[in-house]
Amino acid sequence: MSLNTPAVVRSGNNLYRDPELLDELMDDTSYTDRVLQLIGADDLPARDVLDLGCGTGRVLAQIAQRRPNWRLHGVDFQTDLLLYAARRYPLIGWTEEDIRTLSLEMEFDAVTILGHSFSYLMDDHDVDAVLDVAMGHLRPGGLLVVHVLPEVRESPELIATMQTCRGEVTLRTLATVNGRGRRLTTRSWTFHDSGVVWHDVFEQRAMPLGDLAARAQQVGFRLVPGDGDVLAFQA
Repeated sequence: MSLNTPAVVRSGNNLYRDPELLDELMDDTSYTDRVLQLIGADDLPARDVLDLGCGTGRVLAQIAQRRPNWRLHGVDFQTDLLLYAARRYPLIGWTEEDIRTLSLEMEFDAVTILGHSFSYLMDDHDVDAVLDVAMGHLRPGGLLVVHVLPEVRESPELIATMQTCRGEVTLRTLATVNGRGRRLTTRSWTFHDSGVVWHDVFEQRAMPLGDLAARAQQVGFRLVPGDGDVLAFQA
C-alpha cells in the first residue's frame, strides 16, 4: 500500500509541522456547515461521529460548538497534530493510528473523511482498506461522508500575502499534473518577520465520483444524496 507515511507527509507539506498556523488557515465554518447538513439536523438526539484523518481537529471542534451533546472522536497518524488537537479540544476523543488498519471496537452513527485525507490514498488498495474501516465502525444505517478531489488540473502560479499568527506570510502555489495523472503541488512560504522560507512538494490523487461510488458499493454502502464534492454513503 502507498498511503503517505507521517514522515512523507511532514517532509512534503511543512504546514503539518505548524498545527497552530494550519488551524488558523482552516478556520472556515462553511465547510462544517455542509457536513452537518448531511449527517444531522439540529433536533437529532446525541450522535457519535468518527473523523478519519482529523488533522488538528478543527472540523470536529466546530461540530462540537454546534452540537454539544454529540460524542466525537478523531483519528490521525500525525503525532504533532493530535497533540495539538488534544490540548486545544480536550472534550473530544483522539486516537493516533493509521486509518487503513484502525480498529476502535466502537460503532458510530457517522464516519467522515474530510479535507485532503482521501486524496492522499495513492492506490485502490488504500481506498478499499479505508472504506472497509469506515464500514466496520458504522452502526447499521450509519452514514459515511467523504470529501473527494474529483479531478486533477493544472493551474497557474498563485501568489497571496496574508497576516497570520506567524506574522506576514507570502504564499506561492503552483499545481501541475505529473505523468501518473496525479496533482503535484509546489508551494513556497516566505515568513517576512523571521526570514524563514518553506518549500513544499506533495502529490494527491483524484477519485472520480463514479469510481468511488462503485468501490463503496462493493463494500456494502449505498450512495445517497451528497453535496457536490462531498459524497454520502449509507451503511
